[in-house]
Amino acid sequence: MGTERESLRVVGTALPSGSPEPTHRRGAREVTPADLVRMLVHRWTTVAATTVVALVAAAAWVVATAPTYEATVILQLPERTPPAVAGIDDLPATADPTVANGEIEVLRSRTLLGQVVDKLRLAVEASPRSFPVFGAAMARRVPRQEPAAAPLGLDGWAWGGERIRVTRLDVPPSLVGRELRVTALQDAAFRLAGPDGTDLGEGRVGVPFVASVGGRPLTLQLAELVARPGTSFTAQVRSRDDVIDDLQKALRVEEKVKRSGVISVSLEGADPERLAQTLDALAAAYAQHQIARRTAELSRQLDFLETQLPTLKKGVVQAEQALNEFQVRRGAVNVSQETQSLLERIVGIERGLSDLRSREAELRLQFNDSHPELPTIRGRMKLLEDQRAAIDRRMRDLPLREAEAARLSRNVEVASGLYFHLQAKAQEIRIARAGVSGAVSLIDIARVPVDPVRPIPAIVLAVGLLLGLGAGVALALGHRVLSEGEEDPEEIEAAVGVPVFATIVRSSAERTLERAAGGRRRSRPALAEASREDPAVEALRAVRTAVQPALAAARRNVIVIGAPSPRVGKTFVAVNLAQLYAAEGKRVLLVDADLRRGRVHQFFGLHRGTGLAEVLRGEHPLEEAVRPTRIAGVDLLTTGSLPKDPSELLGGAALGKTIELARQRYDLVVVDTPPVLAVTDAALVAPLAGATLFVLRAGEHPIREINLALKVLARSGSSITGAVLNDARSVGGRYGYGRYRRYEYRSQRG
Repeated sequence: MGTERESLRVVGTALPSGSPEPTHRRGAREVTPADLVRMLVHRWTTVAATTVVALVAAAAWVVATAPTYEATVILQLPERTPPAVAGIDDLPATADPTVANGEIEVLRSRTLLGQVVDKLRLAVEASPRSFPVFGAAMARRVPRQEPAAAPLGLDGWAWGGERIRVTRLDVPPSLVGRELRVTALQDAAFRLAGPDGTDLGEGRVGVPFVASVGGRPLTLQLAELVARPGTSFTAQVRSRDDVIDDLQKALRVEEKVKRSGVISVSLEGADPERLAQTLDALAAAYAQHQIARRTAELSRQLDFLETQLPTLKKGVVQAEQALNEFQVRRGAVNVSQETQSLLERIVGIERGLSDLRSREAELRLQFNDSHPELPTIRGRMKLLEDQRAAIDRRMRDLPLREAEAARLSRNVEVASGLYFHLQAKAQEIRIARAGVSGAVSLIDIARVPVDPVRPIPAIVLAVGLLLGLGAGVALALGHRVLSEGEEDPEEIEAAVGVPVFATIVRSSAERTLERAAGGRRRSRPALAEASREDPAVEALRAVRTAVQPALAAARRNVIVIGAPSPRVGKTFVAVNLAQLYAAEGKRVLLVDADLRRGRVHQFFGLHRGTGLAEVLRGEHPLEEAVRPTRIAGVDLLTTGSLPKDPSELLGGAALGKTIELARQRYDLVVVDTPPVLAVTDAALVAPLAGATLFVLRAGEHPIREINLALKVLARSGSSITGAVLNDARSVGGRYGYGRYRRYEYRSQRG
């Protein structure tokens, strides 16, 4: 407080100097949830500041991040692949779990994606140049269709509403992946510059512009250019492979429901219209791929049948000749009804075996022996062959002439039946190939997305709020856990054996006094004078009461106020104690013994003038150096002019004589001294005291530091009567301590 610290308020009660030393050890009391809550309450500014910073950062991220859109197209695959040879209706329909996975890989293949890249010219990129950091965010929020005005004369940048559309950009291999600069001019004209800024010439929208770069041609044609004259755009041709790789990474293809055959194809990006165009082009390319694949399959099937038809026709002719020769040689033979039934059955069996062999050959040609349908086909073939063998055995039991006639008739029936059956299938395939269409159904086309999928402001701000709160709590608790300074008066008493007379926290009344005075170095009333009912004043009265036994026992009416380090509030304690004693009707002398940078005079609006330094040097007597203050009953002995040798001056016999003379003339002498650990001056003054108060700032001093300061005073033959814990923000917590810190304390003269 006063000239050395921020405004403070005192709470707590004073401990009498004769109180027994506590017996519990440091660190014995565990931290309770209530302690943690108090820590957070006292550190609420840290939590609030961290939360606000996190929210601001989250909001800035939402504003600065380009929105990401998502478009989706949904395809329906066929339930199963049609057989190469139709008509095998009695085969069981088996679902192939690998079909969907295979089609997903086809959709993600470089072949299809390459077709999309070429069709939409995705390798050609052109965009306005936005101002770094925040220019793109500002441009995205321009609602108008016309180009926005450039702020602060920054005409070269795009600020929203600019458009460019490239219909053709062919560059030499050396410029692939490198940005060209397009600058808008008046009347739909533009200027083109190379990556190194080389001017390549001027062109017009709608007219091909041709330039030579390194002996190779460069062609640029714009379909649209909307911008203020002077606005710059970038245009480049990326590597086709790189564009395909990026598209492959961004594409998400998945089966919506397992074994459903419904495929969802999604793509994310910053341009909604291009996303929809890309997915529609991919769906079209996939449908064309399916048509080409089906056409090729039918062509292979037809080729296979056409190679079989001549052989089958030859078999029909041979079978008919053999039957005719038999009838000429043996005459007509009547075949029984049973034999005729067997012939019809065997014709059907042979037809089924022919179809199965064709299907087996087709599958083995495409998939080797790995297709899951092959075991079913082979099982069916084995069943038909067994049936044919059974019929053959029955026909061997017929009479010889009837059996031979039946055999020859069977051959004719089988050969002609297979021939006409395959001929009909070939005609069906020719018709199917002529009118082939894609087997894939387009359920949902890609819709141009309106709302972005990222970022979602509400979610981002909620995450920022949670992270800010979490970080703030972590910082607040971490500061307490890792802090070297001690804040618990009970822990201080237990560790150093010195009673703490009062615990001081910030006072709103003291802060009001400082603001009214316009600063700490302006004359203003003491807290004990302006706000007599303030809790700080009551606590200081308790300190005054606690000091009385020590003064009476020592029979020396001198109170020395010290501290281990600067800026802990010694001046506040000294001034207010002096005022409280004066309020009892006592005459008090306030001595500023800090001959290096003492500032007690500023509290009263005085100058250093003649003071302690002149008295110790014998240049002026004490009565000439003492000056009255605005506080009735309180006189002040300032530092005087700051000497070059303060320690030598304080270490002489003159100090003792001066203090002795002062204590004879006044009821009480209050001496404000320099920090103990910074300089040796306080150790020179302390032996002259009847009572020594040690001012500590809560959270600033490790126990080792306090002990070291006490040892310094003990070597001078003095001891501490009691301590005052200043600027405390928590009571009752247990916090760690560590190595003490050193302080610089240089003289300030003038």
